[in-house]
Amino acid sequence: MLTTNEVNFEVVQMSEIEEEEEVRRLSALLDASRTLKDEVVISEELSYLSGDASTREKVRRFLSPENRRSGNHFRLFIARDRALIVRLLEAALRDTTRPATSHLLHTLTRLRLMRDGVRPPSDAGLL
Repeated sequence: MLTTNEVNFEVVQMSEIEEEEEVRRLSALLDASRTLKDEVVISEELSYLSGDASTREKVRRFLSPENRRSGNHFRLFIARDRALIVRLLEAALRDTTRPATSHLLHTLTRLRLMRDGVRPPSDAGLL
């Protein structure tokens, strides 16, 4: 039997400035990571941030071929402003210097469907 004191805590949303600092810290760690395991752990931390600063960084890394090593897609769907993700991905799609990959098209399509209140189809059988 284990008896312990009661614990209370309050969860408070990060300010924009705090999130920007955390995004910079995690991005620096990701850039310096040497192992796949480290990259996955740090990507996981970044993926749960939901403000504009983290959204922009997640999209930047999502679009960067150098940052696909871990296979972690930074949970783009975790964002306060999903419309921002759609705008950033649409801009990437219009960029003639960037290849229009199936991964980009698939993600953008799912986000647009969700934005429009349409349930995206199952991913079973895709990929």
